Order: sequence, then structure tokens, then C-alpha cells
Amino acid sequence: MARRLPLLNALCVFEVAARHLSFTPDAEELHVSHRAISRQVWALEDYLRFPWGWRALWLILLAGVVLMFTTWYAGSAFEGGSLDPHEVTNAQYGRFIAATGHEPPPYWPNGAPPPERSGEPVVMVTWHDAVAYCAWDGQKKLPTVPEWQAACQAGQLRKLGYVWEWTANPAEAQGEAKILCGPRGTCACGHVYDAAWRNMVKGFRCTGSQPMAFHAPLP
Repeated sequence: MARRLPLLNALCVFEVAARHLSFTPDAEELHVSHRAISRQVWALEDYLRFPWGWRALWLILLAGVVLMFTTWYAGSAFEGGSLDPHEVTNAQYGRFIAATGHEPPPYWPNGAPPPERSGEPVVMVTWHDAVAYCAWDGQKKLPTVPEWQAACQAGQLRKLGYVWEWTANPAEAQGEAKILCGPRGTCACGHVYDAAWRNMVKGFRCTGSQPMAFHAPLP
């Protein structure tokens, strides 16, 4: 009897696990519990009938296969690129700060994201900060207004907070000002703000080749 193919979520979780070689950063990146990560990886290992003595080698080899599959999936399922399904969080931005030494948002105590706000959208970031983060996160970029609105109208954008989001579009005849989209409850993109200014209700998300399933909530 033919077996069913494993779920895409399990493959995506496995790819993240192979990159980090630890379930703790996996859980932070995917915004799920440690137990949910373990369950998905073990289910896939059981499906593939892994020889446990070769587990590390299988992780490395299979990560390449999964990455190729998810890259193809992203191109076929989300033609023209895909937006991150929610705003960049404090936890995600914290990894960027730790890796690059970039200036942290001014509301972070001691330059680190507040633990109680790790899952909230990062705010108080300039347009230039947002561009730098997206480039670091897999050579992604800020979405254009049409890209953001198309994803919003298709119901593909999850909102974690009441924030306006930076886009790649400049505001005509307004110097360095950029257009922002949002906030929660609307697909409008009519807000204009200077690219160098910060605000407690200004955040962002990126767009690029990474499939949305990488960050999708797991059951």
C-alpha cells in the first residue's frame, strides 16, 4: 500500500532543526513550543524510518533535500515572492542584533529584547533598520505597496500588533518619506513617515523567497 507524503510543515520544521541543530532556537523562529518542534521532527523521522545511529548525518543530508523542496514550493505556491505571514518580532530582531551588532531599538533594556515582549512586533525601528534586517534575513527586502496589499486582501497577513508597516515605496515629492501599510483591520497603505524616524507603532515584515510555511503556526 502506498504511503501518504509527509506534511509540508514537518518538512519545514526539519529544515529549521537541521540549520540550528537545537530545538530551542527552532521554537523561537517558528513561534511554537519546544514540544511541537519535537513532535514534528520525530514524526518525520518515523516516516522515513531513520537509523538512529546515523541521525546527525541524516539531518545534514536531508536538510539539503528539504531546502530544495521548500524553495521549489515557494516558487510554485507563491509566485512573485511571499511576504512573511506576520510582522518581525522582538525575538527575531534580537537575533539580528546579536549577529550583526546593529543598534537595538531604544525601548530595549540593556540592548536586549524584553522577554515578556519577545512575540510582539518590533517597533521603534527606522526604514533603514528594516531594510538592513530584511537583507540579513536571507537577502529579503521590504514589500512594495502592491505586494503588501495583494497579500493582505488574500488573507495571508497575520497581525500580531496594532502597527503600521514600512514598505519599499517612497512617498512622492516628500523627500525621504516612505509609505506604510496597516494597521490591523485594514489593507490601506496611505500613511507616510520619514525614513529616519522611529515610532512606537511602526514595524515591518519582509518579503522574499522563503516560503510562508517556515513561520506558520503548527498545531
